[in-house]
Amino acid sequence: MNIKQSFSVIQSAVLIVSLSILSGCSSTMNSAQKSTRNTAETNHQPYVQITQQELQQLQTSSAQWQAIKPDLERLLLIESDLKLLITQLTAIANEEASQSSPQPQQVSSAKPADTTSVLPSDTKNALFALQIIAVTQQSQLAPSWQAIQQKAPSLLSDKFITNVETAQVKGMTYYRLKIGAYQYQKNAQADCDKLKLQQLNCMVTHYTDHPVKL
Repeated sequence: MNIKQSFSVIQSAVLIVSLSILSGCSSTMNSAQKSTRNTAETNHQPYVQITQQELQQLQTSSAQWQAIKPDLERLLLIESDLKLLITQLTAIANEEASQSSPQPQQVSSAKPADTTSVLPSDTKNALFALQIIAVTQQSQLAPSWQAIQQKAPSLLSDKFITNVETAQVKGMTYYRLKIGAYQYQKNAQADCDKLKLQQLNCMVTHYTDHPVKL
């Protein structure tokens, strides 16, 4: 038996006891009133005459009523409290049932972000890369790259694509080493931020398809 059924049984029992008490009092008072009415109709007098026995019955009924009146008031308060409690328990049960019911899974139609570096087979769609060094001699590329890898071996693995871009700046030739191949700029920036946390300089730039083996 659950909580709601238990309180329903208690409420029914309280109502039955109340009705039984009221029925007894009503029966006694109705008997006294009937006797008084019959006496008045027989004598046809403006005042109702009752016997000593009838007076005692009325006094007894009045005393009984006064005695059970506080109990009836308490029963009415108990009934009101029971109704409020049942309402609250029902609301709690409904809330728990709604929380325990499985929620429908929402299928996301958004394309998952590419959070890792693009592998060589995906370079045809690459638009961005990370420039990490720029040297004036091509022979400096390999040792510079190896030194950088030692600072962050967990981040700079062989999966990174290495490309070199040659640029002329004020009559000076620079060899820019670029790593990675990204389709989305935000993914390139995410990897660049990870390198900066390891005290490594980098910048997001355009992808250059001039691979170099270092």
